[in-house]
Amino acid sequence: MPIRFTIDGTTRVVVAVVEPPAPSAADVAAFLDAVLAHPDFRPGMGVLYDRRRVDPPDRASMEAVAAAIRERADRLGPYRWAVVAADLDTVGMVRYGQVHHAGSGVEGRAFGDPAEALAWLRQD
Repeated sequence: MPIRFTIDGTTRVVVAVVEPPAPSAADVAAFLDAVLAHPDFRPGMGVLYDRRRVDPPDRASMEAVAAAIRERADRLGPYRWAVVAADLDTVGMVRYGQVHHAGSGVEGRAFGDPAEALAWLRQD
């Protein structure tokens, strides 16, 4: 799977690193299922999703990811998803994806700096 993750139960954050090639919608769905099955996962944990090493997603990919999140929303709980991006195209796609996450319980934002993303995830 091109998405590796760890769960920090103390900070209540899932830290995911996306490796090349860019993940498919099926890869993201498999990642979400693996997170949900992890013994340390609790609903409402934030997600720091570092995709600086892969190409920007296209519109169809963002819509498929949004659908995968909506399908699991009741198990993920309301939470924040911070995307760490290396380019403006990814930032734009994250903003586009926010529209498709409406009603899913996820609040998403793009960041250039992982530390800023983590600070945002830790806010109440």
